[in-house]
Amino acid sequence: MSTAQDAANAQDGPGKLLRRVPGSARPRREVLDEVEAYIAERKPHVDPVLASLLLPDPQKLYRWKVELECGHVDELLTSGPDRFPDERAHRDNLTQTDLKVGEMWCGDKSHWEDARPYRDIRDWVSSKVVDFEADPVEPKDGWDPETWKVIRHDKPTSSRFWRVRLACGHHHDHVVTDVDWTPDRGPKLATAKRAREMKAEMEEYWATDPEASPTCQIERAHLRKMIELRWPTPTPEPACCACAHARQITGYQRIGWLVPPPKPAKPAKSQRERLEEQITRAEAESRRLRDRLDELN
Repeated sequence: MSTAQDAANAQDGPGKLLRRVPGSARPRREVLDEVEAYIAERKPHVDPVLASLLLPDPQKLYRWKVELECGHVDELLTSGPDRFPDERAHRDNLTQTDLKVGEMWCGDKSHWEDARPYRDIRDWVSSKVVDFEADPVEPKDGWDPETWKVIRHDKPTSSRFWRVRLACGHHHDHVVTDVDWTPDRGPKLATAKRAREMKAEMEEYWATDPEASPTCQIERAHLRKMIELRWPTPTPEPACCACAHARQITGYQRIGWLVPPPKPAKPAKSQRERLEEQITRAEAESRRLRDRLDELN
């Protein structure tokens, strides 16, 4: 697309975030190898009739550098130069659902240290039952023997895992309930007496570390709220991982086609053009010969 067209788009509407983005682009061959590896991995699992719709065509992919509100820069592929990065919903890397339009998952490792904010559940979208084998007698995952005796399941168990939509618009996949539980039944509550005991126990424990990190403060605020609500199960507000990793797109710059289109073939010359070229060459040769003759004289 021309620079003039980009400038027109940048005034308002599509392409309004076009600008220079810092950093250099990845080698084109490296990106193409990743796309081709993805196609090869997915192709055996896709109906051949639908393959052209479900798998990307490298020759139709266009590359962008994208800057996010956190300041990190990544690359993105769209289906052509007229599909701007902020015009569509990108994928949540954990749940494989759509993020909000204009958001993109930031892969920078620093975000794994960011606090995950808690969000209210708005919709119970879907669920699946997962079966678990009985736990081994010996403690696993570092549990001490006494605690392991309390939490260990000595028989096979099953739980229902729910996908929910949160108030922020993101999805969460790990709200766990009993197999026969449904949202219309509401959460189970602890007794008021047990809630008071839990509050006293937690406050006593937290008093040993009064200057907690910002992440710990968020966790403590959530736990205090749940205790005040008498510890509802399932929780009405899970921690949203997407809120910790997804960032708004603030700018993007063109890189170009993933597979550069072939240069258009030059049109065949007419008979007149060929004759004119022959005359030009003949005249040039005639001048060269005259110059040599003048040198001999």
